[in-house]
Amino acid sequence: MAAGGGGHAAFKLRRRHYPQIHIPPFASTITPQCGDPAKMKWMFKEDHSLEHRCVESAKIRNKYPDRVPVIVEKVSGSQIVDIDKRKYLVPSDITVAQFMWIIRKRIQLPSEKAIFLFVDKTVPQSR
Repeated sequence: MAAGGGGHAAFKLRRRHYPQIHIPPFASTITPQCGDPAKMKWMFKEDHSLEHRCVESAKIRNKYPDRVPVIVEKVSGSQIVDIDKRKYLVPSDITVAQFMWIIRKRIQLPSEKAIFLFVDKTVPQSR
């Protein structure tokens, strides 16, 4: 997810209006981002090998089958504050808008600041 300039981003959490998406496990990273998605750096991926991420993800998914392990990172140079934790266990039925609201609340980002969500360097479709 990315925080950028001053657009308005109002999130209404009416579940029926937001389709569900599949959020990949630790092998993927969700990033608060500002700038070119093609130039994103994934600190978690740099710090942990693919094998380690897959093993850890499999353990967590076995222990919590109804949850999805997600890594949240902000891109360096982003204007938002650092997030205090980067590992999340997200309910499998959560919507993108709900997850963005959780992150926005966690970093206390006001509604006048924009936030963008990238999954594997792409913006997930809302449908």
